[in-house]
Amino acid sequence: MLLLNYPRNQKRAISRKSYIEALKAGENVAVLGERKSGKTQLIAEHIDWILQRDKEVIPVHISLDRASLNPENLAVELLGNICFWFLGGKSAEYRRFLDINFLKNLELGKNSSEVINVIANELEKIKPDQRLLLRKAFEFSESLAKDSKKKFLIVMEEFERILDLDNFPQIKDVFSILNFRKQNTRFLISSSFPQLIGNYLKDFKSLEIKNLDRKEAAELAKAEELADSKSVDDIYDYTNGQIFLTKKLIKRYKVTKNVKKALLLELSLKDSSSFSLCREIVEQSLSKARGATLLHSILKVLAEENGLKLSEIARRIYHSAPVTKSLLSRLMEVNLVVKNDSRFMFSSRIVGLWLRMQSRGMEFDEMPNEDEMKQMEALL
Repeated sequence: MLLLNYPRNQKRAISRKSYIEALKAGENVAVLGERKSGKTQLIAEHIDWILQRDKEVIPVHISLDRASLNPENLAVELLGNICFWFLGGKSAEYRRFLDINFLKNLELGKNSSEVINVIANELEKIKPDQRLLLRKAFEFSESLAKDSKKKFLIVMEEFERILDLDNFPQIKDVFSILNFRKQNTRFLISSSFPQLIGNYLKDFKSLEIKNLDRKEAAELAKAEELADSKSVDDIYDYTNGQIFLTKKLIKRYKVTKNVKKALLLELSLKDSSSFSLCREIVEQSLSKARGATLLHSILKVLAEENGLKLSEIARRIYHSAPVTKSLLSRLMEVNLVVKNDSRFMFSSRIVGLWLRMQSRGMEFDEMPNEDEMKQMEALL
């Protein structure tokens, strides 16, 4: 069976064995960490481990950033994904499993067929009961477990997107419908926004993917054939050990032989992976917070002078302190901004620098010239 959307055959430059072992404990686990911190690779390794060693457990992978997040379609897609992985479907067959009529004709057993028929009949109604659809869909793995004598691991990446279902009037509070304490099913979820879902994780053990420490960054540099400890330290000071950015900056430094130049090129060239990641972090974070226009104004203020007090930010965006405080809380919820003592600053130094360069129009399709490099260096 083909694993969908997983990186294959990737070797880790550094060992993160403690994370891998934590997933084997048989509990519901929430893997939390910023974007490109290695969550997907960790989950992929765990699924591979299950497929190779435990024939009694069926892993099921669903990425909610690619799922339909209206209750009717999500219910069918959850059923379909469980059936697809249970039956060992091939990737070319995947779309068939998203058709409720196809699912009705599968011979799975009495309990499983009963759930599928309930959902199919509800979908025939002019106004389906959306709460019923979701509840039954999340119960389906238990029904199939009874019929097959198997157990299930339901993997849901980008799990914070489940909160989008709260926008439907029938749903309002999706977590009031869902039950994660099951006999034959455990859940493995991941999210880049732990602040958004932290209050809903009482049935999960949290596993935080942390940034590299300096020793781990040195190991990564060694694996990339970079032995200059001073340059590695300088790179670490900019990335704070964020694994993806650290790796990209090391690769660029091996070409430029200058840490500052490598950093500026990574953040200004539109085809660089670091540029794309910074843009993705900002856009996705703002999409999850209300009031994007004012929030972006605050980000521009902090990009020019990081580490400002509430009163200083309020004056610069021409709004009251209470309004500004509420806006800053939203930025902290999506992990763009942190509060240190009484000052607010970017959670990522590199994202802050990227935004400052963006506000000055410093982005390039081709290699910047000498004058442009000097202008960018003045921002460091």
